[in-house]
Amino acid sequence: MRLIVKVIVIFISSLSAVNASETQNLLDKLASAPSAAAAKTITMDIQEAWINSHKDPVEKKMMSQALSAMDSGNLVKAEKELTKLIQKNPDFVEAWNKRATVRFFNGDLAGSETDVFEVLSREPRHFGAISGLAMINVHFGALKEAIKAYEMLLNIHPHAKDAKTYLPHLRKKLGQHEL
Repeated sequence: MRLIVKVIVIFISSLSAVNASETQNLLDKLASAPSAAAAKTITMDIQEAWINSHKDPVEKKMMSQALSAMDSGNLVKAEKELTKLIQKNPDFVEAWNKRATVRFFNGDLAGSETDVFEVLSREPRHFGAISGLAMINVHFGALKEAIKAYEMLLNIHPHAKDAKTYLPHLRKKLGQHEL
């Protein structure tokens, strides 16, 4: 009986490793995407993988409830659900990222920034978190740091619309030239 449980645990662990490996491959593809349209498809696949990265049905339900609350504009409920999910599984990267987003929209920039750093400590190429960090820095008036974040974003996601839109304006504001 114990052997069966060990085999099941090893199998489930290997599935997570395969999914993580597939996500890393998608991130590699994103960095060399030939067009914005190709990048959009790849980013959607990556985001789907991140949201569904854990197979625990309770975690899936909690994430679903949090996303529904976000979609309906109930950011207080969304934050509570995401906090519970993070407490249940602190390694669920996308739960940290979604809570960072919710906190940003609730005006809790410091809380959002803390969550972004949690995301990036677990997934350094999380383009959504890096974009969020850039926006947080803009709101804090830390324009040099925002520029660095957008430049980092473009290395990961060369077709990132927000970086392409805001980076020239931020550089102009600081008197910098395109590198």
